[in-house]
Amino acid sequence: MEDHYKILTLAASSQLPEKIDENFEYPIDVVTELIEAGLLKAIDASSFDGTEYLQTKITIHGREYL
Repeated sequence: MEDHYKILTLAASSQLPEKIDENFEYPIDVVTELIEAGLLKAIDASSFDGTEYLQTKITIHGREYL
């Protein structure tokens, strides 16, 4: 849960990188969970060779959760 909170906090302060992929400092699975829960929104640029999200932003629901 600590990673979830840190990622949401970064998103709330507009400090997430433009592209989030396997090289992101936090597990990409956590980002996927937050998107699926509706706390973040992003463009899914995933392909057969990996998971990638672009323009990841916090949603209103995500701000309320924080």
